[in-house]
This record gives sequence, structure tokens and C-alpha cells, in this order.
Amino acid sequence: MKKNNNIKMAAILSAAFLTGAFAFGCGATGSNITSAINSAAAEGIENLISQANANSDTSSSTQEESSSTTATAVTVSTNSELYSNRDLKQTADTSSAKTINLESGKNVEITEEGVYIIKGNVTESTIIVSAPEDAKVQLVLDGVTVTNESTPVIYVKTADKVFVTTTSSENTLTVNGTFTSDGDTNTDAVIFSKSDLTLNGTGTLTIVSKAKNAVSSKDDLIVTGGTYVITAAKKGFEANDNLAFADGTFTINAGEAMEGTNVVFDGGTFDIQASDDGVNATANTTDIPVALTINGGTLNITMGAGDTDALDSNGDLIINGGTVNITAQFAFDFDGNGELNGGTVTVNGSEVTSITNSMMMGGGGRGGMKQGGNMGNGTMPEGNTNGGQTAPDGHGFGGQAPDGQNFGGQMAPNGNMRGGRKQATSQTS
Repeated sequence: MKKNNNIKMAAILSAAFLTGAFAFGCGATGSNITSAINSAAAEGIENLISQANANSDTSSSTQEESSSTTATAVTVSTNSELYSNRDLKQTADTSSAKTINLESGKNVEITEEGVYIIKGNVTESTIIVSAPEDAKVQLVLDGVTVTNESTPVIYVKTADKVFVTTTSSENTLTVNGTFTSDGDTNTDAVIFSKSDLTLNGTGTLTIVSKAKNAVSSKDDLIVTGGTYVITAAKKGFEANDNLAFADGTFTINAGEAMEGTNVVFDGGTFDIQASDDGVNATANTTDIPVALTINGGTLNITMGAGDTDALDSNGDLIINGGTVNITAQFAFDFDGNGELNGGTVTVNGSEVTSITNSMMMGGGGRGGMKQGGNMGNGTMPEGNTNGGQTAPDGHGFGGQAPDGQNFGGQMAPNGNMRGGRKQATSQTS
């Protein structure tokens, strides 16, 4: 509004100046001309003020619309190409939505693009999406509880993209037993999708998979909001292509919390407990490079004992920002570049200023271990000890020493060296 008031004042002053100038130039004999100019100037001032008011109304309307959008959307400045506007919006447009009330023992099949509000507390029911290849389908979970024995709760067979959006409600999806294949398709997750999948919303989604995975997409898997409580025997979140997190709150207890080809964290709060790898970037597809990138968010990762890695990438491992707290024997494993460009990274209570590789042969034996249990830096037989420590798996290993002790006769700086392996070159902040 201040800007438009300035426009009005400028218009008035300009018109007054022109009127005075003409009056002075024409003298007393130009009174008729002066009168005409005064009239024209007054009309011009009125038009300018009217235009300024119109601009002010338009500006206010735009600001209100922007504010309304911002209230229900997540803003991501980094890797914005991974997220569409609809991905980032946390509420669905339900003005023309269809409501589906689930029934126990009955599946629901969705064959058309649209928004579908899902309700019900049932057992043995699967929501199947079999829509055209160009269709976008949004499933709005509004207080849904489904317990199945061997089939996914949400099964996306065909669509361009499916959104699973929670309202401000509690939702629980559970599969108790071993998954049954659908022909040639190994449906191994509570939410299983062959198409791009987005999870967002304002509510809580609890997922329990007692035998396999919680959420799996054979394309991209994007999460931009909501609260997630995940318990899975195998993987929490799995994607063949991009696995990206813009925001959300996550509590994950799984064999492996996350796996994708290109794994990106732009925001969110994660409390992860894992018994295999915490976060794993691996070549599930050859279409995109393998990488694990942390741009923002807070990751608290606690690893089980044994042959485990908190952050594991078969390509690059890049940390540009955010907060990473790791409690583990082995913090980092990467086959490409390791870079710490920003953020705060703490390993076993100590802040680190560089990423050092804690794996010897990119997925082979730990600490330079040769076949048969011998060490690459010696001949420590199976079951013997290194540096006075017994290896959890019975092999000598120069693993990450959380308390700075010697493993395999080599001091592990920052707790990251295994088997006396020379540290990989890495970037520092």
C-alpha cells in the first residue's frame, strides 16, 4: 500500500507542476488555455489514482492467494526439480472427490483419475489402482485402519503418479505375514507401487510390515510432509529411481531404513534405528547416477552392531547441510566422492569435519578382509582378536572404534578406518 500512495503523490505533484508551468508561460492572456490544462490535469490525476487503487487491489489479492498456498505447502529451494507443486501441497482439493468406505474382505479398484477420500477400519482389503498410464490419482486417508495377512494395503498397478495424502487424522496400515506374489509381480510392501508415488499430508501414517517392506516404488518415491511411524522387517522406504524427502517427521525401525538409486534429503526430522544399513544408495536402475545427498533436515541414526553402515552409497556421498547424528561402528561407506561441504555431522558424540571411508572394497570384506577370514594387512585367522577386541562376526576387523581404541593395530581417526585401510580422499567444509 505504501508504494501505491507514493504513486498517487507523484501523479499529483507532476500534474501540479505541468499546470504551473503552462500558466506561467502563457501569462494572463493564456487564461483559457490554463483553465483547460487545469481541467485535463485534474482528470489525469483522477485516472492515475484510480489505476493505483486497482493495482493495489490486485496486489492484495495476489498476496492473499500466495499466503493461502504457503499455508498448505512446503517450500524447497534445493532440488526443486524433484518436487512438483502438487507434491509439496499438503492438502488435497476435495471439491469433486469421491468417498470410498472400505469393507472387510473386499478389495477396491480405482480405474480413473481423480481424488478419492478413503475411510474405514477393516481387515483383508486392498486398494488397487489400475488407472490409465497418464492418470494422476490421489488417495486421501481420513482415519483409515487396515490389517492384511499377505497382500498390500495399497497396490498401484498402473498410473502416471499416485499421491497418498493424510488428513489431520491417525491412519494405520499393517501386513502381518509373508506377501503373496501377484503373478510375476513380487508385491513385497504394505504400500507397493509400480508408478511414481508421493506421500504427503498433515496427519500420521503408521505402517507395520512384519515380514518385508513398508513402502516401495518401482519408480520415484517422494515424501514432502506428514508424520510417519515405520516398523519393517526389511526396508522402510524403497525406490528404484529417486528417493527424496522435502519435509516430514519420521520414526523408523527397520532392517534398512531407506534405499534408492538417488537418495536426497532436503528437509525433515528422522529418528532411525536400523540393523542393516541406515540409508543406502545403490544401483536399482541404470537411468540415473547413484548418489546420497543431504542438503537439509535432521537425521538421527542409531545402528545395530555388526556389519552395518549408517550412510552407505555405491556412488557419491555428499553432505551440504542439515544435522546428522550417527551412533554406529561404521558411519560412512562410499564408492565415489565423499564430501562434507556444510551442516553439522556428529559420529558417536564427536563432531567431524571430513568424511572418511569406513569400508575397504565397496561391499566386499570389511577392513581389507581376504577370503577365508584372513586380514588384508596380515593373517589374523577367524575367531582371533584385533587390538584386544573380538570381532562381532568372529573375523578380525579394523572397524570404526567408537571410543578411539585400536582395531587391527591401527588407530581409527574419527572412528572410521577399517583394517588399516588408507582413508579415502574427501572434501572438507
